[in-house]
Amino acid sequence: MFHRFAEKALWEWYQSSHRKPLVIRGARQVGKTYLVRRFCMLHQIDLVEINLEEKKVSEFERETFDLTRCINEIIALTGKRLTERSLIFIDEIQESTKAYSRLRYFKEQRSDIPVIAAGSLLEVRLKETKQKIPVGRVDFFFLGPLTFTEFLLASGLGVLVDHLSHGVLKESTNPISSSVHELLTRHLLDYLFVGGMPEVVQQFLEHQGDYLAARKTQQQIVNAYLEDVDRYAEGKVAEVIRDVLDRIPFEIGNKIIYSRSFHKNNRIFDVTYEALSIFCVLRSSAGFFLEFVSELRLRKASKY
Repeated sequence: MFHRFAEKALWEWYQSSHRKPLVIRGARQVGKTYLVRRFCMLHQIDLVEINLEEKKVSEFERETFDLTRCINEIIALTGKRLTERSLIFIDEIQESTKAYSRLRYFKEQRSDIPVIAAGSLLEVRLKETKQKIPVGRVDFFFLGPLTFTEFLLASGLGVLVDHLSHGVLKESTNPISSSVHELLTRHLLDYLFVGGMPEVVQQFLEHQGDYLAARKTQQQIVNAYLEDVDRYAEGKVAEVIRDVLDRIPFEIGNKIIYSRSFHKNNRIFDVTYEALSIFCVLRSSAGFFLEFVSELRLRKASKY
C-alpha cells in the first residue's frame, strides 16, 4: 500500500472544528478512491462509500431535496449504518447532475458527519449541467500522481528519502555522497519513465522493475482517457481534445503560444477554448520539475 503525503492533509481536515464537506479533485487513476479508503483504514474510521457510477442516489436529483432522505437512501444502498466514527464517501460525484451542489446541505444541516466527494473532470461536468457551486460550504483538495519522494517510499527506499530531506532540501552541511547521488539518479530515471500513476508504479514494482509491464499499464490509462473524450465532448471539440492529448509529450517544457499550439494538415488549427483549458490542466499536472546540478535539488514546477 502506498503512503501519500495527502493523508496528512486529510487528517487535518478531519480534525478541524470548522470542517466542511471535502471535494477531492484530480485526474482519473491518480488514486483518489484509494487515498480515502486507506485514510479510513489507518484511522479506524467507518467508511460508508457510495459510487455514483454504480449506484444512483435518486434523492440528489429531486427538486425538493431532503438531506435526511438522502442519508437514509445512502444507508440503504450501502447496507451500512452511520455511527459516531462514520465518514460518507461519495465517489464519482460528476455522474450526478445535482449531487455536487447538494453538498452544501451537509455543511448547513449535518456538519457532524464527515463527507468526502471525489470525481474527475468536475469542471467539464459542472459547465455541462450548470450546477451551482456551493461557495464557502465545501473545501477542495487536489490530488496528483505520486511524487518522486512517494515513489521512493513505495519502492521501500525510505532511507534514500531521509538523505533527500536531511542532506539536500534543508541545506545540510553534510551533502549526500557521490555514490548516493548516483543511486538517486538511477531511481529518478525509473521515476521519469514510470511516472506517478499508482497502478503503473504498482505493476513496475510487482514485476521487479519491468519497464514493459509499466508501459502496458500506461497505455491502458491513456486509452481510458481517450474513451473519456467521447463521454464528455463531441464533434470538433472532441477532435481537438484528441489532438491535445497526442501533442502533450511534445509540448512538455515548451512555451505555449495559444494561437499556434497545434497544426493540422500543415495549417494552423483553430483550437477551442475548452480544449486549451484541458491542455493547460494536463500540462500543469505533469508533476514536478527535477534537475541535477552539483547536488540534487527538487523544486515545484511552475504552473501554466
